[in-house]
Amino acid sequence: MEESITCREAALRYAAMGWRVVPTSGKIPVTTHGHLDASADERQITKWWRCHPDANVAIVTGNGLAVLDVDKKSKRLTIEGDELDTNGFDSLFDLEEEHGRLPETLTVDTGGGGVHYLLSADGPQKCHNGFRPGLDWKAGGGGYIVAAPSTHASGKRYSWRNWGCRIAPAPQWLLNVMRPEQPAVPVAAHSSVPATDRVTRRARAFLAKMPPGIQGENGTRPTFTAAATLVRRFALSVSDALPLLREYSDRCCPPWREDELLRMLSSAVHSKFALGDLLIDKPHRQMPRAFSASL
Repeated sequence: MEESITCREAALRYAAMGWRVVPTSGKIPVTTHGHLDASADERQITKWWRCHPDANVAIVTGNGLAVLDVDKKSKRLTIEGDELDTNGFDSLFDLEEEHGRLPETLTVDTGGGGVHYLLSADGPQKCHNGFRPGLDWKAGGGGYIVAAPSTHASGKRYSWRNWGCRIAPAPQWLLNVMRPEQPAVPVAAHSSVPATDRVTRRARAFLAKMPPGIQGENGTRPTFTAAATLVRRFALSVSDALPLLREYSDRCCPPWREDELLRMLSSAVHSKFALGDLLIDKPHRQMPRAFSASL
């Protein structure tokens, strides 16, 4: 790709390839609903950049497109009492030593000194941020990357290392590494009702109307509210609420890790949200017998 190309021109070219894009200020989308507004429509893209001529361009993952994001920033770890600095390149080196090299694939050198490896991944995919120190997996509808020729906060530009290279399939070992073990679900000390089909349907429908948590836009608050809605207002147990909160998290940017969702649910149990108010059928104002017996 030519070095003189603008972000608007690049966005239109990416869209012609079938990639959905969104304008960003730095790394944060400037559209109303963040990365959820991403589009491959030429007229929409032209309108965005007419309003934001200096915007960066981001590519949204999903529809088979995934990205391994390697961060150059050092992270301090404590292992058996010893502190050491590591980064995404160290983590990737260790993984490749154990499993073999990544395939040659379309690659971006980021403005911050990191690397984006674009890979194809079939089937349902989710983001896995920090699955190793300095490594993020951007996939599904919840991920996006700032792309060339955007400008990083450092003043350096993102650039394609090998524009035109084929996007390789993600190696199975990489997908296996990100398959988390199922954590033990903590027992919450609060009154809960059985997760009947009716309660589950109502809770799922209620969460579908709630806004997703967006990083950089106080994304913790709406996610905690969703957690509290499940364990307080619908009076679900943490174990029953977790699958529903996972579904909500898939709409967040980026999605939350399993352990983060569990911590949020466990904390929300003790919040001041009304207990069981969404279980009440408004016309009759009658609390279900199973719930009233538990109070």
